[in-house]
Amino acid sequence: MKGEGYKIHHSVFAGSLRTEMQPGEAHKFDFGEFFINERKTKRLVVQNSGEFNFDFVWKRQINKYISITPETGSVPKGEELEFEITYLPIGEHNLKNYKL
Repeated sequence: MKGEGYKIHHSVFAGSLRTEMQPGEAHKFDFGEFFINERKTKRLVVQNSGEFNFDFVWKRQINKYISITPETGSVPKGEELEFEITYLPIGEHNLKNYKL
């Protein structure tokens, strides 16, 4: 019997300054001041520095005001994929301690 294994080598960067996120540590996105029905977006980049493509699926709390695009897909080896986190409030609500 012969088996092979591999490890995913990736980095995650948040915001326009590409702040590298660390495993297990939360990153707070500040959407600033806004009006109801005003769309605010933030960027997130996943970089694949490994030798294999890898697939992803976002697992997060359900919230009708926040969307992540794309929600599923693949990151090819040696490349990076940009995500858009969109916040579009349609009424007053509280997002305290919301986690992606």
